Parts: sequence; structure tokens; C-alpha cells
Amino acid sequence: MAATPQQLKQLEAAIQCALAPNADPRKPRALQLCQQFRDTPHAWRSCVQLFASTSNEAVRFFTLQTLQYVLKRNAVSPENRATLRDALLRWVKAQATKQ
Repeated sequence: MAATPQQLKQLEAAIQCALAPNADPRKPRALQLCQQFRDTPHAWRSCVQLFASTSNEAVRFFTLQTLQYVLKRNAVSPENRATLRDALLRWVKAQATKQ
């Protein structure tokens, strides 16, 4: 199930808050939300969506870390691994053609 644009915005805000170096009082809750997100069954789909749509490098880094985490846990079926690979390759190709 794909995340809605609103859900992606909320996730991106939580990631930015969790990774921010400042002492934001919302940081513990943001860290908790990020951890909960990593353990959801379709986290990889939202990561691919967010990775492709954000310009924030910290958010991209988090999404790649999350993808690594779910792949190591074998939480992505072989069919979905192919979908994931194809989506990341499309992003790389799109970036290469921008240059």
C-alpha cells in the first residue's frame, strides 16, 4: 500500500526532527515514530516514494538505511525486491540524465 502525500510529508517531518542536531522537545516522539515506521510491513514502499520525492539529504539517508534494514530482515518478498530495485534504478537514471 502506497503512502499518501500527506503521510509522506508527516514522515519526512518526523525524520528531519529525529535527525536534527538541536534539542527539540519533539525529538523523542519523532525518533519513536521513525522506529515504528521501520517495522511496518510496507515501509520499503514509503521509503522509495520519499527517497524519490525529497531533496533533503538526511531524509534520503534515512530512507536508504531503512531499506537496508528491511532487506536484511528479509521483510521484502522477492517480487517486491524486484520492484524496489527497478524504482531505485529509475531514480538513478533520472539523476544521470539531469546532468
